[in-house]
Amino acid sequence: MNSRGHKFDILAVLLILCVFSAAILSLLLSGAGTYKNITEKDRASQQEQILELFISNKVFQAENRDAVRLTEEEGVSILAVDSIENGEPHVTRVWCYGGWIRELYSDAGYNFTPDDGEKIAKAEELSFTEDGGLLKVRIVSGGKEDIRYFDMKGGKR
Repeated sequence: MNSRGHKFDILAVLLILCVFSAAILSLLLSGAGTYKNITEKDRASQQEQILELFISNKVFQAENRDAVRLTEEEGVSILAVDSIENGEPHVTRVWCYGGWIRELYSDAGYNFTPDDGEKIAKAEELSFTEDGGLLKVRIVSGGKEDIRYFDMKGGKR
């Protein structure tokens, strides 16, 4: 009976080790899932902040209020900021096309197409409207809608 009791003790210890191992594994897996969710939210928040700073800087760089225009070209909502470089008129355009927010700095006469420009950030939609002297920016990214307001006065005072 002593050897049978000894086998039972070994099985009990192995069973406790298995339960302990399973508990540790489930804890690690849930922690990894939580970490992944936190990093995804941080990344999305960082993306929103980058886009907000990007757009506010474009508006702030404007020589004056009249240099900031909201327009539509080729069926795309565009934020246009006019400037003069070496006596020549230029325009910076910001818009969304093909799943990307894009930017293009060119001379004012450039023949714009939506495929042009540098890809800045992923987004499904970007639209600009004026609301009581404020620039209203609507961004849809990752299925989430975000609306921001900016002062359209321009920055170089």
